Amino acid sequence: MRFSVTDTGIGIAAEKLLIIFESFTQADAETTRKYGGSGLGLSICRELVKKMGGTLQVSSEPGKGSVFYFDVMLPFQQQVMIVPKEKLRGLQKLTGVRILLVEDNAVNMKIARRFLHSWGASINTAENGQVAWDLFQQEPYDLLLVDLEMPLMDGKALLEQVRNIDKDVPAIAFTAAVYENMYDDLQKHGFNGYLHKPFRPDEMHRKILRHIVKK
Repeated sequence: MRFSVTDTGIGIAAEKLLIIFESFTQADAETTRKYGGSGLGLSICRELVKKMGGTLQVSSEPGKGSVFYFDVMLPFQQQVMIVPKEKLRGLQKLTGVRILLVEDNAVNMKIARRFLHSWGASINTAENGQVAWDLFQQEPYDLLLVDLEMPLMDGKALLEQVRNIDKDVPAIAFTAAVYENMYDDLQKHGFNGYLHKPFRPDEMHRKILRHIVKK
């Protein structure tokens, strides 16, 4: 992964690029008087980057600005689900199924919405429980797909509100959380099931279809 910071400042002369990473050194004696600083910042940053296995580098042009950058190898810890395209092609369409997707993470929202659209579902989206509650009161849905941890109103609080006026609409918890007696706890809060993140598209489809058919 590459990290870089670009500025449009005064720039650094080519002959000074090799010394600016040294302790208590700045590119120009005037810099300290005009801008402050002790000349330690870049030295500290280079040592931190070095401990991560990278090298802090710079490219600059006087009067135009500088770019400080480094590359590091980082472990990728998120579980990746790979589903063969052939497996997705044969899935039954969900044409006309009205789904309220509630998710505060923009990436998760985008991925889930893409698959739901590809299956023909009709989708409304909400970034938190409060927005979802407002939408739910405006029109009926065939299924709710709800994240558990959200700002303003979390998934459990949302379902408590929903169950006060609709005991039957299926609700699937969309969550990365795993804890003891999770299924029983979610049922007590009005959920019909749950879907782990990161999710398998075929599993999402299967669970949606199962609860719609039951309904």
